Amino acid sequence: MPEPIPLEAVVFDLDGTLVATDQFWIPAARAATRRVFAERDIALAQPSGNEWMRLVGFPMDVGLKLVLPDLDQASMAVLHAACIEEENALLSAGRASLLPGAAEMLATLHARGLKLGIASNCGRHYLEHMLEALDLKRWVTEARCLDSPGIRDKTEMVADILLHFGLAPGGPAMMVGDRRGDIAAGADNGLVTVGYTGAFGDSADHMGADHIIEHLGELPALVLGAGARG
Repeated sequence: MPEPIPLEAVVFDLDGTLVATDQFWIPAARAATRRVFAERDIALAQPSGNEWMRLVGFPMDVGLKLVLPDLDQASMAVLHAACIEEENALLSAGRASLLPGAAEMLATLHARGLKLGIASNCGRHYLEHMLEALDLKRWVTEARCLDSPGIRDKTEMVADILLHFGLAPGGPAMMVGDRRGDIAAGADNGLVTVGYTGAFGDSADHMGADHIIEHLGELPALVLGAGARG
């Protein structure tokens, strides 16, 4: 077994890893769907809360197709806009919150001198709102989303964050997320990967991460004491 590698940076997914997305996304999606279905006389069933959470972590246009595969393209575009409108209204009302243990975990890692970043399949407005509303800038110095210049996917987000941290791919860094896509983005950049299963992401069996945690409070000990793959 190799000796642990001292880590210099940790990159996080945002929704479902740091943010309690269910607190605003489910009511926003339900309100948008009721409105659009009524306006366009659509008879499809309203997705359940669990189904709505399935799309978290995907770009919204991709996620909506997963949840409502039978919805026509024109209605899908209207629903996409309505979801963003309803979500923005709830976020403006202060519905965003961090998952239990997230603030304490970030503060601990930051205090130990690690560089912290966020890579999220969201838009610029959403990312900026979360950084400000949840005061994440206390700890996070680099954040990327699908609207970031030159970015096409999460693998490129992670690569760009590493570049700004002064680290090469495969350098002493870790990727933490709750979806297979997060783990893949970390692995594509040669990072140690950690799958978080304590919220509403993929199961441990489907993530393929180097390490699995159920509580965010487990991460500091893992980061500080077991940076290398086993």
